[in-house]
Amino acid sequence: MNKKDLIPVHFTTADGLPSDIICGLAEDEKGNIWISTHQGISKLNPQEKKFINYYAGDGLQGNEFTRTAVFKDKRGKIFFGGTNGVTAFYPQDITEIKKELNVLITGFYIANRPVKKGEKSGNNIITDTAVMDTEQFTLAYNENTFSIEFSVLEFSNPDRISYQYKIKELGDEWISTQPGASRVTYSSLKPGKYTFSVQACDHNNFSNVRTVAIVITPPWYQTWWAKVIRGMLHCAIGLCSHHVYSVTHSSPARSDAAKTSGTNQ
Repeated sequence: MNKKDLIPVHFTTADGLPSDIICGLAEDEKGNIWISTHQGISKLNPQEKKFINYYAGDGLQGNEFTRTAVFKDKRGKIFFGGTNGVTAFYPQDITEIKKELNVLITGFYIANRPVKKGEKSGNNIITDTAVMDTEQFTLAYNENTFSIEFSVLEFSNPDRISYQYKIKELGDEWISTQPGASRVTYSSLKPGKYTFSVQACDHNNFSNVRTVAIVITPPWYQTWWAKVIRGMLHCAIGLCSHHVYSVTHSSPARSDAAKTSGTNQ
């Protein structure tokens, strides 16, 4: 292949890299590219353009590696040097064992204050169960900025886990977190009912989807009963105005009739 025909491809953390700081590159016998970074080691499949990331919890010397500290021997063994030593491995020995993931909502916050069972927002109870078991959070219109925390309770290597989340009423596309991040914040949502969904991902291994409803109640003057009262007042004012108008416009006729009657006498 002529090198002039090659098209450079740019990858960042948005594409799945654990870090934008690249320290070393090595290609294995299957054409996969192994990459050491400041946040672990990544394996890139160039054909699928997919990354699998490995961290200290997977047995690395640490997460931070050293620039240009990379070597591949004749047997295909790859060496990456880092701040705590050297990580060495045969790529063909690295296998992926899929674990069953179960994502949970572990925290709900208003102004960084954790919400507990039975607490109120305005006149409404936010949740009448433990946060993990909640199916709906109810908030007042003036407490419409909140954070949701979630987890698969994977303590051995949480840096491998990323999450995808969305609110259906705000868009259908999943939004991905960086590996290790497990909290999102929404600000100034309008009154209404929203459906929040989240799922966990360990490379191509996805968890169940956890869904919870979030209700933002309107201020009193936007409630249905306030609108009914305003409608009744408008009707009453309209009827009164019509009555006054009718009486005013019928008075001259009565006066003329009275004058005519007086003249005839």
